[in-house]
Amino acid sequence: MISEDFQTQVIIKSLQDLGYHELARDLLTEYSIRVQNRQAQEIPLLLNWFRHALRTHDYPAIDQYIVKCIKGENGNGKELINLTNYQGGEKDFQSVLHAILYMVRRMNFFENREKLGDLQFISQQLLPLLARINKNELCGLFEPYILEKLEFEQESQIYLNKDISAKHYYFNLANVEENNIYQIQDIIFQKLFKLSSSVFNSITNVPQLSTLIEQSVKYRQSQSPLYIPPRTKQELKKITTTTDPSSSSFSSFQTHNFNVTKHLHTLTHHLDEVWFLKFSPSGKYLVTGSLDGRMILYDVYDNFKLIKVLEPTNALDDAAFVPFSTKPSPGKTKAVIYCCWDSKEQYIVSCCLDTVIRVWSIGDIHKKRMTRSETHSAHDIKLMTCFTLGQDVKTWSCEFLPPSNSTSTSTSSTPYFIIGSPDKVLKIFDCTGVEIFDFYSNADDETASYEILCKEINFLRSRHRTSSQQALPKGDDVSMKDADDAAGAAAGAGGAAGAGGAAAAAGATGAAATNSNGDNNENPFYRINDLAITPNGKLLITANNDQQLHFFSIPDAFDEGSTTRKLAAINLRGRLTSCSVSSNGKYVLISSAPDELQVWDISPLYNLRPPILYRKYIGHSQSSYIVRSSFGYLNEETGEEELVLSGSDDGFVYFWKLHTGQLITRVKAHNDLCNAVDWNLKGGIYKNMDFGKLWGSVGDDKLVKIWGT
Repeated sequence: MISEDFQTQVIIKSLQDLGYHELARDLLTEYSIRVQNRQAQEIPLLLNWFRHALRTHDYPAIDQYIVKCIKGENGNGKELINLTNYQGGEKDFQSVLHAILYMVRRMNFFENREKLGDLQFISQQLLPLLARINKNELCGLFEPYILEKLEFEQESQIYLNKDISAKHYYFNLANVEENNIYQIQDIIFQKLFKLSSSVFNSITNVPQLSTLIEQSVKYRQSQSPLYIPPRTKQELKKITTTTDPSSSSFSSFQTHNFNVTKHLHTLTHHLDEVWFLKFSPSGKYLVTGSLDGRMILYDVYDNFKLIKVLEPTNALDDAAFVPFSTKPSPGKTKAVIYCCWDSKEQYIVSCCLDTVIRVWSIGDIHKKRMTRSETHSAHDIKLMTCFTLGQDVKTWSCEFLPPSNSTSTSTSSTPYFIIGSPDKVLKIFDCTGVEIFDFYSNADDETASYEILCKEINFLRSRHRTSSQQALPKGDDVSMKDADDAAGAAAGAGGAAGAGGAAAAAGATGAAATNSNGDNNENPFYRINDLAITPNGKLLITANNDQQLHFFSIPDAFDEGSTTRKLAAINLRGRLTSCSVSSNGKYVLISSAPDELQVWDISPLYNLRPPILYRKYIGHSQSSYIVRSSFGYLNEETGEEELVLSGSDDGFVYFWKLHTGQLITRVKAHNDLCNAVDWNLKGGIYKNMDFGKLWGSVGDDKLVKIWGT
């Protein structure tokens, strides 16, 4: 229950803020009389006397009383100490007495400087007290920022400045009205006494009514499953300036405005199952990858007009293959498992089922039209580089490093990207296929911080394998089966039904690759199912085949002395199929088969603290195949996403609220498996349309679908 004191103080402050000063004064007078009458009965006499002396500026009376306590009179001050929140021993409360005396003399000096005399009072009455104050004994009794300022040199400079303002003199206290000594007294002593909330309770200490209402509305909105805030500042301004808060439509908007599930476009250019999609860093373009071996580029701002089909023929592969790389075994499908954009939208890298990593140069994508003479120019959209990690070494995931990481060394003019493999490879390359860094061979030997962070961040694995974890017949789809057994069959064997006969969720062999008891130091190599990089380029996160999430540091520069460190590991029950990082780098979203998503707060890692489980999300299903999830709906005001969404075995797309875990709704997106979803997080406003509210889904029905408002 909210106390009557707090309610009354909020009303008084609101009247003051709104300009009703006379009403505020009358109410304050009546309230003060009531408080004084109550205090006379409830508040100890000594504390009442202390407060009254402060309020009447009778600082010498308090000074005299405490000096006697310090000298052994007045029971050594035990009566006063018993009124405080001090928890230390009897021998140590002298610091508390000296601190109270120091604060009182400080107030006396500010108000009576000319009468007391500058240098004499400062040198004899004020500064000597600092040497007798043990700040360790004052923790919890005064605000930390006050204690930090109790230093001899700093205080000397303040006392010698005759033109200093009251706010600066009193520790730069926040939310203090200039020269309001009552408020200053309340803030200084608000933690000291057990009954401080009743004695030192200035009206100015309470929040504004508008702040309380705003917090209440935000909480109500957060608890409403169908509410998402305005995405852009422009939209927020429009709503607040054009809508009457008293109208029923405004009230409805405050709790029911989830409207991002309208079907806008169906793209039918792929010839087989579509496995992946990714909006570009600017939000202007979309790339999709399919079992048909092709990637297709679309212009988001031009009604998803097809820009280019990127299809690697054998001739193109041969021309682009780097001479120092091993060529893949023949007869494998070029199906696109994963692809990524560089930050400047000059390159796209794809990981394919034939184990080939393909780098496409797409610098001309920003040209609306290319003339016939430019079609075969050096700057045309083309396959630039092909290479593999080794004979039949699979590649399932890739991500470009931020520009700061790529430009910190002069060894290459192209951006860098990380490749992760279920065959225990984790390396950085440039766009010419040159290896830049190996995370496994350049791991730092120091594991102290890693061992500390890995202490039981575990969710115990299930002792018994469920039926969904048993091996199913092999097929063309990318499965969650162990990498040693998950080779894809030839393209076209089964067509759209290929996913139905695909390899299945991992069996016991996946966990056998590493120590199933979670001892992360026995095997330094991990089978990578997916990876993600934080926006600042500091952390690499890998979702591994042994049900572990690993965190690596990324070097600031890449040279012979560069090393990486394993910072933490999280053991989980399910098989990890995908991971992604939020726009602000605070959260990582992981898909954990067969039926769970998790979001972890990874911000503690920057202070060498373990990640924290933030939310779990259930409702969808991915019993057999890789299904990718995504953060969604980037709120410009907070810089955080509001939604989590995921595809599912049943063809639906499921939506949850990121910060509450509430399942909002599901949308039937595809006739069969929905393989992946992606939100256009960086989409802007173009021709009065907010492209940051668009998202896409892809499925085994060969379709790419675009959704939004």
